[in-house]
Amino acid sequence: MTDPRQLGPLQLGIVGLGRMGRFHAAAIVGVEEVEVVALAEPSPEALAEASAIVPGAARYPVIGDALAHPGLEAVLVAAP
Repeated sequence: MTDPRQLGPLQLGIVGLGRMGRFHAAAIVGVEEVEVVALAEPSPEALAEASAIVPGAARYPVIGDALAHPGLEAVLVAAP
C-alpha cells in the first residue's frame, strides 16, 4: 500500500466563497497535506477576499471552469 504522504498534497478546490467558504479556506491553508488550487465564486468581491486568503489559487467566476482545473482532485462545496 502506498503511503499517502508520498503522493503529495491533495489538490483541492473550494466552491462558494461567502463567509463560510472563506472560513474553510482559512482553516485549510494551514493543513500541509492539502493545497488549495482553485477557487470558484460568482461574486467578484467574495472571490477577491478569498484570493487574499489563498493567494496562489486560480480564481474562477464559473464553477464549471474551476472543476476543469488541471490536477484538481477534490472539491469542498460551501454554497447553499
